Amino acid sequence: MTNQTNINEELNQENLDKDFKNPEGSKAQELEKNFDSELNINNGKNELLQELQETNTAMKAEIEKITKIAATSQSQYISLKNEFDAYIRRIDTEKKEIKMAELQKIVGKFAKLLEQIRLFLSHLDENLANNEQIKGLQLIYESFIKQELSQMGVFQIESLGLEPNAEFHEILLLQAATNKDIENLESRSILINNKKDYTLDDLKGVIISELEVGYYYSDGEKRIIIKPSKVVVGE
Repeated sequence: MTNQTNINEELNQENLDKDFKNPEGSKAQELEKNFDSELNINNGKNELLQELQETNTAMKAEIEKITKIAATSQSQYISLKNEFDAYIRRIDTEKKEIKMAELQKIVGKFAKLLEQIRLFLSHLDENLANNEQIKGLQLIYESFIKQELSQMGVFQIESLGLEPNAEFHEILLLQAATNKDIENLESRSILINNKKDYTLDDLKGVIISELEVGYYYSDGEKRIIIKPSKVVVGE
């Protein structure tokens, strides 16, 4: 045990003697070690920087790819949306056309009957005006016009006392107005030029009689003529 201790001490002494005898060599070795260490660190930094650059490049490429896909998807979405909107508009138009065709058939069926009732009631003898059955018929007629038709969006075209409108009125006759026409219009509280009392001259160019009442359909925004009114215009 003592011999081993002596040997270690001698080796340490030799190392100390070497360092003492050659101090520059020892420093050179230390500097070399430090340089290698720093070189390894720099190499590590360069490798990390290179990896980051490669990752950044890959991310940019992926972003460009995603951007192109998004742009293409948006373009396809807009195209599909426009096609869908056009389809909805076409369907709505077709539905309205079908509805109008059905309404025209329905109105065509009951228009003649309603016109016969209207003419009958408008030409009643004074002795029958207070007849209970006549009053009942009058009530049914007015109720059907005001309620049943209006619920379907169908309304009678107003004509008496108005200037003819080519869209709503079909002029069948031009004739000189008479005092009887004035009495007829006044009995219905028809205003002409916002006047209740008017002369024969006021009836020139306005509708003084309806030969057949017309009908139109309204959805609240526009009117569509189903059947124009056939009228007589004063001259």
